[in-house]
Amino acid sequence: MLFYSVLNAQDTDVKRQWSEFTLGQCYEIKTRMGTTHKGQVLYENQNSIILENKPLYDSLIIPKMDLVSYTNCGGKTQTNSSNLIKPDAFNAHSAHLLFGRSARTEKTGSAYYTSHYFLSDNFGFTPSPYFSADVDCFLFVPYGLTGTGHYPINSELHLSGGASVYGNIFQGLSQNGIELFLVTVQSKITIGNQNNHITFGLYGGGLNLEALDSSASRTLFWFPFGYMGYYKKMHERFSICAEAWYLPALQVGMGGVGFRYHSGKYKDWTFGFLNPFELENVAQLKFKTSVVIPYIGYKYILN
Repeated sequence: MLFYSVLNAQDTDVKRQWSEFTLGQCYEIKTRMGTTHKGQVLYENQNSIILENKPLYDSLIIPKMDLVSYTNCGGKTQTNSSNLIKPDAFNAHSAHLLFGRSARTEKTGSAYYTSHYFLSDNFGFTPSPYFSADVDCFLFVPYGLTGTGHYPINSELHLSGGASVYGNIFQGLSQNGIELFLVTVQSKITIGNQNNHITFGLYGGGLNLEALDSSASRTLFWFPFGYMGYYKKMHERFSICAEAWYLPALQVGMGGVGFRYHSGKYKDWTFGFLNPFELENVAQLKFKTSVVIPYIGYKYILN
């Protein structure tokens, strides 16, 4: 999105012929970052191309402003197989994983709804490429607010940071007082394109002990925890996602894998499982796992 806005501004007064590539043809492309990419061109517009790396069924968006040279490597390949991912300008399914999300943002101006087990709900809005806001609910009763800032370094490197508050927020506002039981801050980095990326995150949480037990000797308990997530689009209709949470203070965590079905361009279903675990020995990475918990999730982008 950032590349598109910059290029559109540069091309306001200059109209040029932008059809430079033959769709489905193999090219070897060199960029000004010193990288070389080889694959078939799936899509082209005035500002960028989408190149497919067929052995991995992956795709890469390359802005034309980054092109240094390109060579036709010959030999047309098929691009209309049902097993290939169609050249989408934007993958609306890749920002969210299971309970967490990557540093990538949703499409600017979009509102979305996600649900876990149809008990825990989330409503979000992305007014710009650099900010998103979310309301968390339980059975549609609001209990949490999140604000997140997003910063795309380039098409394959995204950063984000934000904060969340949880408690009787709206009830407290009406009574001139907000009782919070949890506050978190977060920072994340996502590496990869919109169809294949990995995310690493670091969280800090502050638990209000008095809100849980009025006789508690401490008011606030701070603790760090880590996050890792992965997303891979395998087919136009299917993708997989996985994530893991770990709390070092208690040496416990939770991991999960989901299989996502895209029932439409803007809605999907996720079916998978979650597995809480305890790390018995950090040095030898000995895990003690407990019962496997089924998972079901739903997402719908409103516009």
